[in-house]
Amino acid sequence: MPRHHTVPEVYLKGFLDPEKVAERQNVLWLYERDRKIRPRGVDAVGAEEGFYLDPENTGHEDATEKGYTFIEWLADPILDKLRAGAIRLERYEKDQLSYFIALQKFRTTLNREILNAAEVDEFRHTCRRLLDEKRVHEIVGTTEAERSGRVKFSLEDAEKFVSDMADGTIRLEQTGKGWALTHALEGGQMLAPMIARLHWTMLEAPASESWITTDNPVALFEPFPVRPRREIYGPSFQFLFPVSPRFLLFGDPMTKGPDDRGRVPASTVRQMTADLLRIAHRQVYASYFSKDLQALVNQVFKEREPLVVAMPAAYRG
Repeated sequence: MPRHHTVPEVYLKGFLDPEKVAERQNVLWLYERDRKIRPRGVDAVGAEEGFYLDPENTGHEDATEKGYTFIEWLADPILDKLRAGAIRLERYEKDQLSYFIALQKFRTTLNREILNAAEVDEFRHTCRRLLDEKRVHEIVGTTEAERSGRVKFSLEDAEKFVSDMADGTIRLEQTGKGWALTHALEGGQMLAPMIARLHWTMLEAPASESWITTDNPVALFEPFPVRPRREIYGPSFQFLFPVSPRFLLFGDPMTKGPDDRGRVPASTVRQMTADLLRIAHRQVYASYFSKDLQALVNQVFKEREPLVVAMPAAYRG
């Protein structure tokens, strides 16, 4: 089965350890909770077997992976340009990179887990609604059908089965990929123009600090959340996206004028690093070995709120 990258290699190569590169070792440092820090090539992290493979899409099972590969090809030289310190992109370059960033937000293992959990929650909610509305008989047929033997279990059996699914007694798992792949692509398409129209500032870290990245590298914020009518985020929408140990992209709607760059103090790097760690799924990537960073990963992962939260069993919607 093919190995698919949920965080592209063209992106991760920006976080290689320069000292190791000088020794002809193209590796970055992998941090996970309560595990040893390990050097890894970009092909060995941020990947899952057959993650974008859709066996139900006969003849085009790998269509999603091909689409992502094309977007990565477009983004690769633009990322290199940003890593060299050039923030003034052509309009088409900003649009293309916005699409790359937006898709990256939705193509992760974390987003897949959130989608699967939401689908299971929705099914449990449907089961509860059938019970509340006394419509379980629609599943098994009429009582006459039960008496005639055309069904294999009674209405009471069916109600017990549906009740067990509704309250979590029966464990449910969403395994279909097609709808999740479609949802991820549609989410990226909706988010891309919002990212493209923001003002971008490339935040440069001081020599004493470096930006890190994770297996969920796009951080979205709304300082003043307002429920939008048509879009998925409101007018105060912001994003963070590290592109290298030296630079991180910050997008916000309030700053005016051309996109620019500026240096930030070490305290800002540490604050935003904590923000990035709070939304990381399982893996953190850095261009350096640091026991202090490992300790921070352990602490943040332990203390943060759960990233995937199930609805209560009594949820009614």
